[in-house]
Amino acid sequence: MHKTTTAHFEIFKKACQKWVAEFGLTDWRIIYEHSDELDDDAAALCAAQPIDRVACIMLSTNWDTEEPTEQMVRLAAFHEVTELLTMGLYEKAMSRSIVEQDVMAENHILIRRLENFMLRQGHI
Repeated sequence: MHKTTTAHFEIFKKACQKWVAEFGLTDWRIIYEHSDELDDDAAALCAAQPIDRVACIMLSTNWDTEEPTEQMVRLAAFHEVTELLTMGLYEKAMSRSIVEQDVMAENHILIRRLENFMLRQGHI
């Protein structure tokens, strides 16, 4: 089993912070952790409390597949922040009392965030 280092964690955290800012997820309080308590097959994890707008984004100290590269660590960061980006839609979809308007509202929150990102990048 391969391990992630403190340097990997700093790359991970910096990449997460970049995507949090790019996607406008500043309405979340985010805690970053470098943890050995994730499942063996999880390189990283995003655990969120949508009501409180608190999320913990973790990089595993255990990296099972191969020696972690900076690109792999940055991709893991992007993946976890994207989970946070879609968290509202996921929560609504999993609710037992969901109504169409709630899903549409969350969908448009996601669309507006992506529109703002693409506008800032000059792609629209």
